[in-house]
Amino acid sequence: MQQELINQPVRQSRVGGIIGGLLFVPALLYGLVVLLWPSLRTISTSMMKTRFFGPGQWVGLENYRAMLSNGQVAGAVGFTALLIGVRLIVVALVLTLLIWAFRQIGGRGRSAILWLFALPLALFSPTAMAIAWRTRFAGSMMLVSPDSARWAFIGVDALLTFGVVLGIGAVCAYLLSYRQPDGQTRRNPTLITVLCALFAVIALGLQSWSLGMALTNGGPQNATQSVSFLAYRISFQFMDFGSGAALNTILMLIVGVLGVITAVLLIANEVQIAPASPRAEPVGGGSRIAALAVLAVLLLIGLFGLSPLFAAMRSSSGVLSLFGVPSSSSEFLPTEEVMRASVLGFMPSLLSVLVVQVPFTYLTALAIGWLRPLGRYSEWLLLLLAPWLFMTDFPLALTFFEQYQRLGLLNSLAALQTPFLLCIPGVFVLTFFFKGHQPHWEAARQRQEPYAFLRLVLLPSLPLVIMLAVGLLIVQTRALYWPFLMLNDPNLSVGTVTLIRLMSGFIADPAEISLLIAPLSLSFSAVWFVVLGVLLAFGLPGLHLRAGGEGASDHRLG
Repeated sequence: MQQELINQPVRQSRVGGIIGGLLFVPALLYGLVVLLWPSLRTISTSMMKTRFFGPGQWVGLENYRAMLSNGQVAGAVGFTALLIGVRLIVVALVLTLLIWAFRQIGGRGRSAILWLFALPLALFSPTAMAIAWRTRFAGSMMLVSPDSARWAFIGVDALLTFGVVLGIGAVCAYLLSYRQPDGQTRRNPTLITVLCALFAVIALGLQSWSLGMALTNGGPQNATQSVSFLAYRISFQFMDFGSGAALNTILMLIVGVLGVITAVLLIANEVQIAPASPRAEPVGGGSRIAALAVLAVLLLIGLFGLSPLFAAMRSSSGVLSLFGVPSSSSEFLPTEEVMRASVLGFMPSLLSVLVVQVPFTYLTALAIGWLRPLGRYSEWLLLLLAPWLFMTDFPLALTFFEQYQRLGLLNSLAALQTPFLLCIPGVFVLTFFFKGHQPHWEAARQRQEPYAFLRLVLLPSLPLVIMLAVGLLIVQTRALYWPFLMLNDPNLSVGTVTLIRLMSGFIADPAEISLLIAPLSLSFSAVWFVVLGVLLAFGLPGLHLRAGGEGASDHRLG
C-alpha cells in the first residue's frame, strides 16, 4: 500500500502550483536582465566596429568574416580542440573507473572515500596551480620552446581536470552506485551522467582562460593561445570590442546549444535524485580489492597534480593560510596587503552567496521541482535557463565591462559581483532533488504524518544547499578573469589578481611568489576540506541518482 502511494503520478494542488509560479517569477526576471539581455547585447556588439573609446559603427557580419581570415584564429582553434580532446579522455576514463569502483564497495567504505576525494575540490584554484607549476618549471626550458610549452600546458591542464573530476566524479559515482531493480526502466542513468559530463567538458574547455594567463600568458609565440584567450587579447589588448564580441558570440552560441542538449537529455529521461531503498544497496564482490586499488591509483595521480601546491604550503604562512589566517614573511608584499587581498576576495562573495545566490537557487528549484506550477511538465521550465547551464562569466564579461564603464562602476566593490551564472547548475541539481523527494512527501502527507515537509524535503536538502554554497565560494573567491577585468586599482586587488600582478610585473622571484600562493589563493582550504568531507560523507548516504518516471521509483519510507 505504501509503495502504491509513492508510485502515484507526481501532482500538486492548484494553490501550490500558483505559489510555484510566483516563486519562479524572480528566475524569469533574472533570466531576462542578467542572462538574456547581456547575451543579446554581446551579439549586437559583434556586429559593430567598436573600440574602447567612442561610439560604434554598424558593420554587420564583417567582424565574423575578419575572424575567419585571421591566421591566429585557426591556431587557437587547433590548440583548443587539442585541449578539449585531452580533457574528454581524462574525464571519460576517470569517471568510468570511479563509477565501476564505487559499485564494488560497501556503504561505509564509499563514505570514507568521498571524504578523501573532497581534497582536490577544496584546493581547486587554476591560478594557484598554474603559478605553482610555473615555479616548478622555472629551472627548465619547458615553457620556453613553443612545442614543449604546448605539451607542458596540456599536461598541467589535464592534471587540474583530473583533480576536479575526482571530486565531482566521486559524488556522481556514489549516487549511481545504487542499482535500480531489474525491469523498472530501460533508461541508463550512468550513460546519461557520462554524456552530460562530456558536454560540460567541451563547454568549459571553450571558455578556459585562467590557466593560460597564469602559466604561459598565451605564449611562447602564441603556442598556448586558446580561442577564449585570443578573444580576450582582441578585446582588451587590441581594444577591438567588435571582433572580440564576435568570438565571444560564437563561444556563447556553442555553449548555449550544449546546455540545451544537456537539459533536454536530463528532463526527457526524468532524472531525479531520490531516496534509495535498502534493496538497492550494492554488495561488494570479489572485485572489491581491485576497486580499492583503482581508487588508490586515481587518488595518487590527483595528489601528484597537487604536489606543487603542497610544496608552496610548507612555509608557515602557507600552513596558517589554510585555516584562514593570511600572513606573509616576504618583504616585497606586506602582511597588510595579503590580508586586504584575502578579505576583499572573500567577504563580498560570502555576502553574495548567502544573501542572493543560495536563496535564489533554492526557491527557484523548489518552485519547479516541488510546487510544480506546470504539473508533470514543470521540469521543462529549466529550458528557459538551459542556454546558460555551462556558461561562465567569460562570454558576457565584455558586455558587463562596457556597462560598468558607462556607469562608472569599474574599480569598485560593486564591479566585483559576477552575474551569478554558477547558480544555474545549482538550480538543476536541486530541482532534480525536489522532484525525487516530492512523491515521498506526497505519500507521507496522504498518511497525515506530521512535519512531513520538514523531515522529508527541507532537512534532507540542507547538505546539498551547504555544498552548493561552499562550491560557489570556492569558485568565486579563486576566480581570475572577472576581477582581473573589473578591478585595476592595486588597493582593490583580490588574491588571484595579486599573484598575477606579481608574476607578470617581475616584482619577485617565482620561488618567492610561490610562498604566497596559499595565503592569497588557497585561504580556508582546510576549512573547506572539513566541511565538504563531512557533508559528502554524511549528507549523500541514502540518495540515489536515477532515470525514469514513476515506474522507476524506488523510495524508502521514513
